[in-house]
Amino acid sequence: VYGFGRKPQYLKWTTTIEHQLFASSKEPPTEARESLDDGKTINADAAAMVNFSKSPSLDPTGQPLVVSAWIHADRPDGVVLAHGGPSQGYVLLIRGGKPQFAVRSKGDVKQVTGKKDVVGKWVHLLGTLTADKRLVLYVDGEEAAGQRDANFVTSDPAQSLRVGADDRGSVGNYSSPLGFTGLIDEVQVLHGDISAADAKT
Repeated sequence: VYGFGRKPQYLKWTTTIEHQLFASSKEPPTEARESLDDGKTINADAAAMVNFSKSPSLDPTGQPLVVSAWIHADRPDGVVLAHGGPSQGYVLLIRGGKPQFAVRSKGDVKQVTGKKDVVGKWVHLLGTLTADKRLVLYVDGEEAAGQRDANFVTSDPAQSLRVGADDRGSVGNYSSPLGFTGLIDEVQVLHGDISAADAKT
């Protein structure tokens, strides 16, 4: 399978147009799943979900966090990325067309919600839990919502990282799996702090 897209150094929300021809295998990635581990069929809402294996490099315990993705949502509700479940974790999603970012620590969830509808167009979402424990959501590089007094995740989430749905117990205040309908691109998860200026680049 061949494609034409931006070079890796330009995988950020800019108007720079630098492209290259690339090739990819026709075989699905090992992370793609057609069934749950117990052999049961995945709910149709989670059919497009990608599940990543647990890894020490994905453990967010006790540190700042940055999660981002480009999305083009066709429906007003869906999980973009979720890591964790009802005890510990974080999630980037849309509800009622509005973007949300939430972090759950020891069962307590803190959440921020943007005010503008993002359905039907390409937007860049970035959620961050800063070093001073402020929860912030950026939309296309602009701060859309913020909240103080959030908490770091206190242990490695039991549920693995998923993109496109949250099928093993919801991180936020929604019912699983809340599958995303549309396109998700350039997903990033970083452990560390960024400034508001960094969020614009």
